[in-house]
Amino acid sequence: MAMLGTLSISLLSITGAAHKRGQQDVTCVTTFAVAEGGLNEAFATYEQLGRDAFIAIQYPRDFGGIEYSVTATYGDLNGGMDDDLVRLVATCSDAGAETSLELYVREGGAAPETFPWGVFGKNKIEIKSNSYIDSYDSSAGSYSSQATNSQGSVDYANGDGSVGSNKGIVLDSNALITGDAAPGPSSSVSIQGNSHVYGSTTPLASAEALPAVVVPSVASTGSISMSSGSKTVGPGDYKYSKIEMDSNGTLTIVGPATVVVGDFYLDSNSRIFIDTSGGDVEMYVTGSFEQKSNALMRPIDKDPGGFSLSISGSSPDVKIDSNPELIGQVYAPGRDFEIKSNAQVYGSLVANRLTLDSDAGVHIDEALSSGGGGSGGGDLEVVSWRVLARANR
Repeated sequence: MAMLGTLSISLLSITGAAHKRGQQDVTCVTTFAVAEGGLNEAFATYEQLGRDAFIAIQYPRDFGGIEYSVTATYGDLNGGMDDDLVRLVATCSDAGAETSLELYVREGGAAPETFPWGVFGKNKIEIKSNSYIDSYDSSAGSYSSQATNSQGSVDYANGDGSVGSNKGIVLDSNALITGDAAPGPSSSVSIQGNSHVYGSTTPLASAEALPAVVVPSVASTGSISMSSGSKTVGPGDYKYSKIEMDSNGTLTIVGPATVVVGDFYLDSNSRIFIDTSGGDVEMYVTGSFEQKSNALMRPIDKDPGGFSLSISGSSPDVKIDSNPELIGQVYAPGRDFEIKSNAQVYGSLVANRLTLDSDAGVHIDEALSSGGGGSGGGDLEVVSWRVLARANR
């Protein structure tokens, strides 16, 4: 809750003119600044770390001998509000002056965290022989501990993840979807020899709109090229023209962090670990993306909820080679995405065209759609802000 800087900046805005209006006016301006800083702190905590982290803040809090509090009303717990609305009210009182500020925010601005489909292929999904899409719950333990079911040669976990497309979904022989598979409004699911869909195959009523990836503006910080050894970056904001990891190199990204990358290349047996213990990590790739055989890219705790990977543009294709592991929320609505044999992706995945080669697996994390998983709360959209009360008493 690093709000000291926020509050200090707000307090520095108290001008000499305010002092001349009398001590009561100064106190009123001070309570406004402290309440505003408290509201900013609450907003940042909720957005970056989620509802549970906000609830854990012990109010009232003290800043320089002045107390402030922030209360919240949640739409999903209050019948008088939309389910995705949250009302935050910050109040500060000091020496007879009181300020109350109100902020309404809407939860769910980030497509990877709010998108209803665990796997979605805008223009097609093809699941080749012996590949499969299932689900698991990261909050209930490891995937392997839940993969206690089998279909032919495939061991799988749960069947609660949703798969969708605006076009067709094709399952080659011995392929498997353990949950629902919803094709586009005028398309169908093609189920070939000995393949299975355990859930519904009812088409979508209308096509899903996939928002384009919006890449944040971040100052350039050079590039990363590693042939071996290890390197740690973060917390903070970074923009690299490329990240190129040769075999056996290890890069650790410490959150909270925003990382914008041009070209991304992860060679065989290299590793990128995401440390979300202090906050979420968001990565944006604007150029090529290739993850070679046996390469790892995952949070240290293996929880997809704290790491999002957004890939902008429409080319080139995203390539996940044989046998790597990728854990996170992947959102690449304009890119064709090929996951080669024996590769494993955990979390969620949105692409233009999605192809799973033989024996590949995508494992949808149910905790993402239920609001669990990871430390982050996702983007918040500011709906309104106003002063409820500002007075000397």
